[in-house]
Amino acid sequence: MNPVLNNAAVRNDLLGADVNSRVPVKTLSQQDFLKILVTQITSQNPLQPDADLTSITQMAQFTALEQMRQLQSELQRLADAQQRMRAAELLGRRVTLQAPGAAEPIRGLVEAVEFGPTGPLLVVQGQRYSLDQILFVTPSIQEQP
Repeated sequence: MNPVLNNAAVRNDLLGADVNSRVPVKTLSQQDFLKILVTQITSQNPLQPDADLTSITQMAQFTALEQMRQLQSELQRLADAQQRMRAAELLGRRVTLQAPGAAEPIRGLVEAVEFGPTGPLLVVQGQRYSLDQILFVTPSIQEQP
C-alpha cells in the first residue's frame, strides 16, 4: 500500500474533511475516484509506473459493480410498483382466473387488492389469486356501453 495514503493529513486534504468526522459512504463518487487517482499517480514510483494501476483498475471495477447493483435494485423497485399499479387497475373489473387444481375457470369481480410480501393478490369471491392466474379481464357492468 502506498505510504502517502496512510498519512492522515494527506487524507484530510484529499477528502476535504476531517477523516474522523466524515460520515462513511458505501460508494465512491466520480470526484472521489479522480482525487484518489491523481494522488496515486503523483506519488507513484517513476521506476515502476504500472505498480499502482492494478489497484486503480480494481477500484473502477468495484465502483462499476456497485452502480450496477444499485441500478438492478432500482429496476426491481420500478417493476414492483408497476405490478402494484396493474393490480390496482383491476379493482372493480370482471376477471376470469385459473385456480390451481380447479377444473373450470373462476369468473368474478375483483373485490379488493391485497399487497403482501410476494406481490399483489386479487380478491375474487372471497379468495386470493395472484396476477399470473388471470386468463381474461373484461369491463365491469358499469363500464360497458
